[in-house]
Amino acid sequence: MIPEWAFFCRAVIDAGELPLTASRESLQETTSLQLVRERLGNRLLGELIMVHGLHADVYQDIVRLHATGLRALAVSGIDNRDLPLTTLPFETTLGQRTIDQLLALDQSTLPYVVDSDAYEAVRDVAVHAESLVINASGAHEAELLQVINTTEGERFVEMARFEIAHLARPEPYVDIDRGSRLVKAADETFGPNSVAVEVAHFAPAHRPVLWWPAATPRARAAACPPSCSTPTTRRSSACSRTPRPRASPICCGRCASPACCWRARA
Repeated sequence: MIPEWAFFCRAVIDAGELPLTASRESLQETTSLQLVRERLGNRLLGELIMVHGLHADVYQDIVRLHATGLRALAVSGIDNRDLPLTTLPFETTLGQRTIDQLLALDQSTLPYVVDSDAYEAVRDVAVHAESLVINASGAHEAELLQVINTTEGERFVEMARFEIAHLARPEPYVDIDRGSRLVKAADETFGPNSVAVEVAHFAPAHRPVLWWPAATPRARAAACPPSCSTPTTRRSSACSRTPRPRASPICCGRCASPACCWRARA
C-alpha cells in the first residue's frame, strides 16, 4: 500500500474493505488501492515537509540515507517535486548543488554524465577549468534531470566523449615536426582512418592522460579477454595475463591485451 518511492518506510495499516487476491496474500490492484496509495504518499510527503521545516538536521539524515527514494518521489509527479528539487544535492565539479541551484546558474546548458567512471575521468580537468559537470550516475538522477528538461527547455544535456578535450582547453602544438611524428606513429599503430589524432597542449600540464570510458560498465566487463579472471571496471591484482605498465583503469588494470583497454593520451 505504500508508494514505491517510499520504500524506506514501514507501516502497519488496517486495509479495511480493500479486496484481497485469490491467495489472500496481497491486495488487488484496484482504483481504491491506487487512491489509498496516493493519499498515503501525500501524508508521508507532508511529514517530510514538516520535518524539513522543524528539524533540519533530522531531514538531512533522511536525505543522506534515503536520497534514492526522494529522487523517485520527484520523478513520480510534478506535484511532488518542490521539496526534492530544493533539498536533494547532486555531486558536481563546482561542489554539491541542488537542482534549483543548478537552474539558477547563468548557463544555457548544464552538462552531466551518467557513468561514474566517466565522471572520474572528467572531474579533475573540469575542476581545473572551473567548468560545471554534473554526476548523474546514481539511481534516478539522470531520469530526474530528463524530467526537469520537460519544463525547463532542455537545460540539462548529457556530455559527449569529445567534450572532455575541450574542457582541458587545448592549444595548438607548436613543434610541428614532433607532432607529425606522433601522428605518424599513431597511424602505424592503429591503422589509417581508425583513430583521429590531434596534437595539442592541455591544461593542467601535470595531468599526463585524458581518458573516457569506451562503453557502459557492463559492456566494459564483457570486453575483457576470457583469461582475465576479474573483468571489473577497477584495478585488481588478480589476473592471469602478464602485467602491463600504465594499464587503463577501464579494465581490470593488469591485462596485456590492447583490445581490453582504451586510453587517449594528451
